[in-house]
Amino acid sequence: MLREQRGITQAELAKYIKSTKQTIFKYESGIITNIPMDKLITIAHVLGCTPAYLLGWENNNSGVNNGIIGNQNHNNVIYGVESSGEIESELVALCKKMTVQQKNKLLTFAYSLIEDKED
Repeated sequence: MLREQRGITQAELAKYIKSTKQTIFKYESGIITNIPMDKLITIAHVLGCTPAYLLGWENNNSGVNNGIIGNQNHNNVIYGVESSGEIESELVALCKKMTVQQKNKLLTFAYSLIEDKED
């Protein structure tokens, strides 16, 4: 589990994201299925990875194969996003908060994902 590989306890991660140890446990075990995006972003920052990696959208995180959340299935999927409609809504909400420069970076990244899929 990425959190453990980074040497971070549930209590420490909870403190970083202004939550509780119990909440972190529920994220990791899949009990909480709707993780707020601000928490997801903070968790990714603390663990030195991307939110996309935690969501299972990226498979490589500098050689780390297991994400922190949903590890009981030996992957890095977070259970908070259940349908493509929810994903699209989250992406739109995030875009509305971004600068033009950030939107351009996101667009470049999105195109690279599509190109990777086509190869």
